[in-house]
Amino acid sequence: METDDLKENRKKLSFMIALIIACIIMTYVFKIKLGIGRIYTHLFYIPIILACLWWEKRGLIVPVFLASFLVVFHLIFRMEEVLIFDFFRAIMFIIIGTFTAYLSKLLNKSRRQIIESHSKLKGSYKQLKESERKLQQQSKELKKSKKELEQRVDELERFHQIVVGRELKMAELKDIIKHLTEKRVK
Repeated sequence: METDDLKENRKKLSFMIALIIACIIMTYVFKIKLGIGRIYTHLFYIPIILACLWWEKRGLIVPVFLASFLVVFHLIFRMEEVLIFDFFRAIMFIIIGTFTAYLSKLLNKSRRQIIESHSKLKGSYKQLKESERKLQQQSKELKKSKKELEQRVDELERFHQIVVGRELKMAELKDIIKHLTEKRVK
């Protein structure tokens, strides 16, 4: 079973072959049948740019092939147009292809960095969610502990009041006993 990347590459390759064949046919029709040698070559940039976008440096085979084809075609059919124009076009094909391959490489590098950053961000987000969950759990536990401590403080305050009240009562009783003892002794 083919992977999605392999299927996509096959589609791209088939499309590229069709474009190259179209370029070859256009060259024949425009140069031999119609005698026009300028405008149609601008359409060569479509397969050149696509190939270099899709396959980066490996895509440079397309501009090199089309450039070579254009010059060889000119030499074989001895066209009326000056050869230097086709050489210039061929050089431009290769320059545009090289520049497009370079830009494609930068674009793909940026995509990989974005995907990597996205992956790291997802991991950080998961950690943040887990930390939030733990923090909420700790907050619940702290609220529960606070409530228990408040109850304990209330109990201690009541105990304190009872103990202090008893101590005051005992001090009062001691004073009474002391006073009664002094009265009796007199």
